[in-house]
Amino acid sequence: MAFLSDATLEVIPITLNGAPYNYTGDPGASLEDLVHSLGLKPQEVVVEQNGSLHKDPNLKAAILTANDTVEVIHFIGGGSPTFVVV
Repeated sequence: MAFLSDATLEVIPITLNGAPYNYTGDPGASLEDLVHSLGLKPQEVVVEQNGSLHKDPNLKAAILTANDTVEVIHFIGGGSPTFVVV
């Protein structure tokens, strides 16, 4: 995400992991921008947007729009298969 003045930022209301969430960012923000804003690394998540799955490097091409339903699944390495919904 490019760093711009607050005057160019927009609030994009979405449902994130089942809860209302207002993402604030540049117009045309991508799922990659959302993932970064959550403090996560794109290569460590899979994102479902309105029923479609996206993973790195395709997160940059998927644009976040108002009223999207987004699920972010963060994978954690270890001895057994584990996933955490953030």
